[in-house]
Order: sequence, then structure tokens, then C-alpha cells
Amino acid sequence: MRVAFLGDIVGKGGRRLLANKWRTWKLNHHVDFTIANGENLAGRGITPNLARKVLKYGIDVITSGNHIWKFDQIIPLLEDEQFPLIRPLNYNDVPGKGSGVFNGVAVQWCGCYQPLITDWYDTTPG
Repeated sequence: MRVAFLGDIVGKGGRRLLANKWRTWKLNHHVDFTIANGENLAGRGITPNLARKVLKYGIDVITSGNHIWKFDQIIPLLEDEQFPLIRPLNYNDVPGKGSGVFNGVAVQWCGCYQPLITDWYDTTPG
């Protein structure tokens, strides 16, 4: 199985590049499964509509980091075991899941070099 991991997709420019180029690149390079960091799809944070949109571009799982809680509307998708959006596994006592099995692939994500989140409403590193 060939897996691709895309780093942080940021804002409208990142989404546009993904929409226009990813499916072709994925096909040309025979990628079977794509994991992408999407915590900044809205510039900073991610909305449910943007999460659903990037899945249509050929992304299989969206990972995140400390910006995931910028918009609290994302929490139901984070907590939905079937929706392929995960938060860092090493963030304890915060909403959402840090791992899952999506399309038969087990995915686990840990945030590195990120501040510990003790209050998930406060996503501004201090």
C-alpha cells in the first residue's frame, strides 16, 4: 500500500491547490491512501464544511493539532467514530478521537512540538 501524508493545508490557497492538483498527482503516483493535516483549512482552524469538502478532493483522513478547536462546530465530527478527522492522540482530556480505522487503515496521530492543551477553548499557545 502506498500512503501519502500531506503537511498543513492552509487557507484558501492550500485548498485551491489541493482541489486542482491532488487527484491527478495521487493517480499518477499510485497513492492508495492519503492523510493530510487540515487544522488550518480555514486559515486557522477547521470548519465542518471544509472538512467534508477536502474529503471530496481525495483525502482519506484529516489530522489536526492545537488549532482544531478554533471553531467548536467541529467537535461533533471529531467525536464521530466514522468521520475521518482526528486530533492529536497525546492531548488528553479534550474532545475527539486521536486514532481510528478508516477504509481499513489504522491511523494514529500525535502532536509533536506543540504546547500542552489544558483548556481546549484556549488554543493560543502561551
